[in-house]
Amino acid sequence: MKNVLPSLTKKENEIMKILWDSEKPLMSSEITVLANVAEKSCLPMINTLLKKGYLKVVGNLKMGKTVNRLYVASISLSEYTAMQLNTIYAANNKKIDISSMLSYLVKGIEKRDEAALIKDLKDMIEKYESDN
Repeated sequence: MKNVLPSLTKKENEIMKILWDSEKPLMSSEITVLANVAEKSCLPMINTLLKKGYLKVVGNLKMGKTVNRLYVASISLSEYTAMQLNTIYAANNKKIDISSMLSYLVKGIEKRDEAALIKDLKDMIEKYESDN
């Protein structure tokens, strides 16, 4: 897992959700429209997310005389969620109980997805053992 990044504000989280849901890099103008915010408030948030390490620029797109940056999330929603859990547990001086958490999370798994989950868990265990 990556280092812990600074917390997100509600608006920053909304921008991240747009990028997490997108299947392609987005220009700031697209983010502005999808977030339903004014460009003058969206651009500073994008720059803040870049500085915090949540976004990265993956290219430029020339449209007429204007060159637009293309943005993607530099951290996945799953990584962000894990970071937030670690932060919550650390703030309470507790160690994460992975077994209990995993047990809770797999309760919602569909029966048809159990085999894939078991394979993923075995793969993770093998990788963990080979790395340590």
